[in-house]
This record gives sequence, structure tokens and C-alpha cells, in this order.
Amino acid sequence: MKTILYSFKNKKFFIQETPLPEIKKGEVLVKIKISALCGTDLHIMAGDLSKKVYSPKEIVLGHEWAGIVVQTGSQAKNFKKGDWVFGSPHLPCGRCFNCRQDRANWCDKPLVFGLNVPGSLTEYLAVRETVLFPLPKKIGWQAGVLLSDTISTAYHAIKRVELKSGQRILILGAGPVGLALGIFSRFLGGKEVFVMETEKYRLKLAKKLFGAKEVEKTNFVKARRSFDCVFETTGSARALEYGIQALKRGGRLALVGIHKEKYSLDALRLMYRELTILGCFGYTRQEAKEFTRLLGRSQKLKNDLEKIITHRFSLKDAALAYRIFQSKKSGKVILFC
Repeated sequence: MKTILYSFKNKKFFIQETPLPEIKKGEVLVKIKISALCGTDLHIMAGDLSKKVYSPKEIVLGHEWAGIVVQTGSQAKNFKKGDWVFGSPHLPCGRCFNCRQDRANWCDKPLVFGLNVPGSLTEYLAVRETVLFPLPKKIGWQAGVLLSDTISTAYHAIKRVELKSGQRILILGAGPVGLALGIFSRFLGGKEVFVMETEKYRLKLAKKLFGAKEVEKTNFVKARRSFDCVFETTGSARALEYGIQALKRGGRLALVGIHKEKYSLDALRLMYRELTILGCFGYTRQEAKEFTRLLGRSQKLKNDLEKIITHRFSLKDAALAYRIFQSKKSGKVILFC
């Protein structure tokens, strides 16, 4: 089978013929139909997560994927050959207290596909069936791959802040997750959805997809202390500071982006204005059922979310796909495997 690897030494992708994976008793073999690129991949390529990669030389990236079950192990009971599925980006241990309480996103020893273990930039992937979720055929492959991480991350963050109809929302960063947050916020009754984004391409996309209103960093004064909910997706400490300043009293901020640098928190400000900052990581199996059901019931929501995908490539063109994605002149970028 064809597999795409990334060389840390050469900073390049290359294609390699690799053996078809052998599955264990509790595993299934999935034929990957689509794999999607993610901002986390860029952090991995840049070396920000070098202490966690499974190989210091070369790795198979990719943790957002959807495909068809083609083989099942003797102890795999929940899926059968021919089932359409999407996969979790994370591989929980399945044994710790949180995993046993159906909170796999709080797993004590989680692994991540494309980081701690080989990822989805390949034609076939052998996985434990516990990382799989059913994909209704009416949702389709392109929305299905978004369910794996982009949609699920946005939905989980919205659940964390307990978004309510009529609220005023600010999204910091209009990458794929930011776009999904905007579409979901509109769908769930957000009164006004604002975006702060420096890349013109992505700002234009946000305005097109969900009627985002722009907040400019150069003229931030009017936006201060006026939002019920803020979603920080950029991983920038400066953006986080903007977000905290933007909250009205009692406001809630969801931390969605990956923050590499430490942030000096003004605890007094949080205390006397009763602000809430919420970390957001992964999603639960119950949430997966909820957002899958939402897309299955609303054709409009599904269609709107699919428009986040702006570029499509074959697996062999992974290098070009990543260059475009890294330029930030794209929405979601996907690879047909």
C-alpha cells in the first residue's frame, strides 16, 4: 500500500510502499477514503512536539480520517466489513478511570495518531475499534472526515461554554475550527458572530460562510467587554489577551488553540469580573452521537460545514497540499486516499 512519510531531516514528504497492516484480535482494518490536514500537523513538522513523536527521523502524519471497514479481528464486535466510519484523532488507553467513565478525552495516557503512533496519510490503517464512530452514508465522506476533528472540536468547545441562543460571540482565528465554530454558533442561535483574523483569505471565507463581522486589532476598543463567549483558536498569547479583554462580566472563554508559550494570567481580573476560562480537548462518545445526529438531520448544516473544505488533493500530492495549508490561504484541505 502507499504511505506518505515526512522526513524531519530533509523537511520533505516522500511516498513509500509499505506492507498491509496485520490486525490484532480487538482491531479492525480501515480503508482510508479521506484524510484531512490539521494545524497540529504543522506544529509537529516544525518540531514543537519533537519529544512526543514516535520516530525522530520520519513519521506518518494525519489524525483526521474517514473510511470503510474491510476486515475485523476476532474480538471486534461493534463494526463489520463494509461499515462506513470516522476515527478519533486520539487513541485512549481504555483502562484508566476516565476511559472507564466514557471520558476518553480525559485519558491519563492518551496517544495521538500522526504523533505518538503512525497516522492516516496512508491507504489502510489498523486501529482498535474503540476509536471508531459510525458514519451515516447520507452524511458522506467529506463531511465525515470533518466529524473526525474539525467539527467535533468545535462542537465540544461550544458545549463547554454552554452557548445559548441570543449570545454575542467572538472567534479568534478563522482557520477550519474557527469556521466550524462560526457555522455552529449561527446554527445554534448565536445573535452576532464576530471574527478577529489577520489573513484576508480566511476572513473573507468567514464572512461568506456565516456572515462574520470583523473585529480589527487596530480598533479593538469598541469590542472590549462586550462578548458573552470567546473562542481562542490561534494558540497566540496576544490573541488570548484580546479574548479576555473582550469578555463582558460573567463571560466564558474556550481555549481551543495549541499554546506553546506561557501566559501571565491576571487572576484579579478574572475574580472581580467573574470570568471563566475553559480548556477544550477532544470530545466524548456522547458528543459524537450528538453532532453526527445534527448533521444527519440538517442538510443545510452539513452543506455549510462542507464548504469549510476549499482544497482537495490525492494522497500523492500531500507535499503541495501542506504548502497551501501552511500559507493560510485555504480553509480545510483534504487528501483522497
